[in-house]
Amino acid sequence: MSGQPKVSVIVPIMNVEKYLEGALRSLQAQTLREAEFLLLDDGSTDGSPAIARRFAEADSRFRVIEKENTGYGHTMNVGMDQARGEYIGILEPDDEADPRMYERLYEEAAKHGLDFVKSDFIQFRETPEGRREGAIRLAEDDRWYNRTLVPGEEKETFFFPINTWTGIYRREFLDEHRIRHHESPGASFQDNGFYFQTFCLGKKVRFLRDRLYRYRVDNPDSSSLSRGKEMCVTEEFRWIRAWLEQDPALLAEYEGILNDKEYYSMSLTLGRLPAERKMPYLEHMREELGTAWREGKFDRKYLEKKDWARLERIMEDPEAVCRQLLKQEEADRAYEKTAGLSRRIRSGLRLLRSEGAGKAWRYAAERFRGGRS
Repeated sequence: MSGQPKVSVIVPIMNVEKYLEGALRSLQAQTLREAEFLLLDDGSTDGSPAIARRFAEADSRFRVIEKENTGYGHTMNVGMDQARGEYIGILEPDDEADPRMYERLYEEAAKHGLDFVKSDFIQFRETPEGRREGAIRLAEDDRWYNRTLVPGEEKETFFFPINTWTGIYRREFLDEHRIRHHESPGASFQDNGFYFQTFCLGKKVRFLRDRLYRYRVDNPDSSSLSRGKEMCVTEEFRWIRAWLEQDPALLAEYEGILNDKEYYSMSLTLGRLPAERKMPYLEHMREELGTAWREGKFDRKYLEKKDWARLERIMEDPEAVCRQLLKQEEADRAYEKTAGLSRRIRSGLRLLRSEGAGKAWRYAAERFRGGRS
């Protein structure tokens, strides 16, 4: 493609052959012709590189960059250094973009001279019955949409869903402030630091109600589902704190929000851990967040009342919090078991009415033997 692309889309690839074709097909269908799609293979050992090369051969907007395995953060930074577009977008290799995504985002960004623009999105999973989708809003209140704002002046925006892939970012804005990803090993929560930097430094930002990105929630290898990387949250937030500490004015302005967000992220991680790892992690939370708690450096107005109460209990008695969590999880499992039985009974009755007793009996027998989920 001759001339500067309007948008460069970075696709970080690492052993995702099961999903990659769907992601790249969604880029191939983009209505924005003045785009480049940078496929950065981070040392894949499966069929991902061959899939990437095939798309590059068929569509000149695709460019493949193969490199040694260095982790998500470094791979993203290589992509940003290689990008030539006015704006930079990110597509995770197991997700999909609406065909008009990058044209729509670019139109909005160029019209208003934005540092970045983000949209609502759809989360999806594949089931035996077909794809199931649900719409996700960035903000509950419509007042946040379709107007230009400064996140630092309206700090509620820092608590919108943390993602970096529903938007595009002006490349000169990123380069001017040297906004990049934390180059920690693997693929674990590095989007937190990038997100925080853009919200601290962005001066012209918009959010759109369009649902332009499709986020997969059924990839078992996703870092968001990992139960073995709980300390990576701490490492990421320590990196963000070190970045803030380079500028005393930024630290004074955003330290309370950073502490709030670290607590929320650690709480989400706590919820994903198996029972035997909850108590050690609660002790870690108390130690990691304790100094900020004792020095009054949480911003209480951005924490919901129930979250503030739990934070207080973690500081006072993490064992009691652990007991309460385990009790609630046991109650949730019991409810799900009862609800699941109720669903199976309703399914059996529908089958009985529509297909007769014989098929309904076979269905029940299969469920009893565990032949169906």
